[in-house]
Amino acid sequence: MNMVSKEVSKNSNVLELRIYRIDETMITDWVRAFDREVRVINESNGAGIMGAGFNAHAKNEFIWIRSFPDHESREVIRSRIYDGDDWLNIQDKIRGMLDTRTEQLLYPVGLWSPGKQLFRSDNKDQLNEIRIYEIAEGRMEDWLTIFQEK
Repeated sequence: MNMVSKEVSKNSNVLELRIYRIDETMITDWVRAFDREVRVINESNGAGIMGAGFNAHAKNEFIWIRSFPDHESREVIRSRIYDGDDWLNIQDKIRGMLDTRTEQLLYPVGLWSPGKQLFRSDNKDQLNEIRIYEIAEGRMEDWLTIFQEK
């Protein structure tokens, strides 16, 4: 099963962190539907899938990251996805598998610190961990300095 795009743009400047709580009786159906339908519809309309999987501590929590080159393309791509016949034909089935869903818009750190490589792009098998930090207003530069020191 392929849960990640074969080609993810290196210019993915807008990311969506999507967290779904899957109905426990539908997990197998969800995995099949995500891989064969949701992923395909997203990729064929220009959205990248940076990664997807289940939370190790909550077996029915599915987390995935969707990428876009910029805000303008995000709006266009989302419109193509959600207004397209492929999505409209499956949306009730897909949403029926979900107990809850949340979406957070993320901006890669590189946008705040151009030219500095924070993560290894050459290691396709690296383990990724998502941490969400709330940075106090006016403290982004301080946080980036500390974060990049290692």
